[in-house]
Amino acid sequence: MEQITRTQIQESMDTYVKTYITDAEWHISLVEDFMHLLTGNSFNVTDLQDSRWIRAIIDNNKDDEYAKRILMRNMPERYISGLFNVVIREANHGR
Repeated sequence: MEQITRTQIQESMDTYVKTYITDAEWHISLVEDFMHLLTGNSFNVTDLQDSRWIRAIIDNNKDDEYAKRILMRNMPERYISGLFNVVIREANHGR
């Protein structure tokens, strides 16, 4: 299983995503809210790219303020998994 750390995710969003994606701040804020629902410092890249896994995490934390903010958006799991695809691809490219 390939892993990615919180630091790698943040660095990729700061150095690559902000300059690459239109409306990057909106996408980044969505992912940052989601990251508050996760524990640990290292994550399985396959999970982060799986919209069903992401939705399960959100649904299991529905009472959390971050989850509530995420759920205000239409199909947030698709946006989150899509941005993680970009972040992981860029992190792998930088290695």
